[in-house]
Amino acid sequence: VREDEATLIREAVEHVRRRGSLRAVARRWEAGGVPTVTGKPWTTQVLRRLLMSARIAGLREYHGVVVAEATWPAIV
Repeated sequence: VREDEATLIREAVEHVRRRGSLRAVARRWEAGGVPTVTGKPWTTQVLRRLLMSARIAGLREYHGVVVAEATWPAIV
C-alpha cells in the first residue's frame, strides 16, 4: 500500500460518504496531477470503479465476486 495514494482514497471515500460528488473528487485529482493507472484523465466512472473495488477493502475478487481476504492490508 502506498500511503500517499491510500490517503487520497480515504479522503475520497469520506467526501462521498458526506454526500459529496464524485465529479468534485475527479476534478480535484486531475487538477492536483494525481495519475490514473492508464494515464488518462479521471472520470466519475473510473473513480466510482476504484472506490467500489473490493481490493481497497482488503478483499480478493474474481469476476465481481469476493472470494477471499487479500494478502495486503485494507485501505478502508
